[in-house]
Amino acid sequence: MPLLVQAGVVVTTRGERIEGELKKTSTGWQVTLADGKVREIPSSEVRAIELGGSPGSSNPSQRLDSLRRSVEALDDIPTIIERYRRFIEQIKDPVVSQAASDDLRIWQDRLERGLVKVGKRWMTPDQQRQLALDLLHRVDKVRQQIKNRDIVSALKNIESIQSDDPDNPSAAYLLGVIFQQQGKWSDAENQFQKVLKTVPGHAPTLHNLAILNARQKQWSGACSMMEQALMFEPNVQILIDAAAELLEMVPEDQKRTSSVQKLLKRFTEQDQDLQKIMADRQMFRWGSQWIDPTTRQQLAEAEQRIRQRLDELQGDFDLTRSRINRIDVEISQNEQTLRQIEARSYIRYPDGSYVRVPYPSSYYDIQRDINRLRAERVEMNKRLDSLREAAKRVQAELPVPPFKGVITPIGEDGVPVVLPPGVRPEDLEWSDPPATTSTSPTSQPASPPPPVIIIGPSEKD
Repeated sequence: MPLLVQAGVVVTTRGERIEGELKKTSTGWQVTLADGKVREIPSSEVRAIELGGSPGSSNPSQRLDSLRRSVEALDDIPTIIERYRRFIEQIKDPVVSQAASDDLRIWQDRLERGLVKVGKRWMTPDQQRQLALDLLHRVDKVRQQIKNRDIVSALKNIESIQSDDPDNPSAAYLLGVIFQQQGKWSDAENQFQKVLKTVPGHAPTLHNLAILNARQKQWSGACSMMEQALMFEPNVQILIDAAAELLEMVPEDQKRTSSVQKLLKRFTEQDQDLQKIMADRQMFRWGSQWIDPTTRQQLAEAEQRIRQRLDELQGDFDLTRSRINRIDVEISQNEQTLRQIEARSYIRYPDGSYVRVPYPSSYYDIQRDINRLRAERVEMNKRLDSLREAAKRVQAELPVPPFKGVITPIGEDGVPVVLPPGVRPEDLEWSDPPATTSTSPTSQPASPPPPVIIIGPSEKD
């Protein structure tokens, strides 16, 4: 059983000073920090212990202040009450003991009233519910301000929301959306990561993080995030289409990695079902997009013409590449011949000395031939570049490119909404209510609260 010592400081062998409530254990010291977290410090890492006085003797006021600071970060009232009871049992100073007892009565009253902690405030469940509803309406207001490009007002209201609820995932998401729109990639990523701590499976957040990873060419992270988005919110068209675009963007040399293959497998499974649904609506997959039957026929005809031209260019490309290979062989053979002539150009006199005789005229003929081949090789490489550019121009002639080359982030309508107990999605009076239930593959399937995951505007839009 660890022995409670008192408030003090553990000084580690690395020079770190760790202040809090100290307990001696069989393996070292246990320090309860001001935020309520506990750190275990092995004896081998302890250089010195600075005590704030033995229990019940010195620095009682400081110990009470330390206790008050340590419980500020806690949200479990029984744990707080137990700490106060232990403190009162050990303290000898009557004034400090009375002050701690007064604190204890406040905490016992909060426990009896069933208060819960929201941010830094303690309130009744009804007050918590009312605050949650108020926060949701303020979140909706921010959502509309972002839609209207009133970013200054949106930022001000987000700050207000976070002052009442520092861990509010809706505010963190909307702030991440603003940062992403402003090109503040690192700040956006930090906010989206905060969302995942509260709503781990929030698909729009994972989708946006995938985009940020892809922008930094971190393909493994991008594919992992997108795969998780498809896993947590399956059969959502906007996510499936984004996965198609991302898979096209991944460089060829990385397409065999496990994260890419995992995304490809999940995408293929969901896309097969989506294509069946879309086929009933006469819409067909074209890269990361969807086309109607008329466009599909036009694209098929255009693709055939383009394929014929690309085949012609490919033939010319192969001939040019073959000529370059032959040139390389000829240059290598000629250079080897030059080395042989150079080696034979030395004669040895009877006294052991060496003298180089002039090279034959053929030596210089071969040198000129090498220079000619090198010049031809330069021209052949230019021709290859020209053929590549021609192929790109031909491919660009498709009326509808199959891929856009970019993935559009999910914006303010993807905000996660955590509902307080007893509140249903339909109870919310959104200024522009997003759809929360739909059989359409373009909307997210119904999701029981909390949280309600919202992707895209309502279908009436």
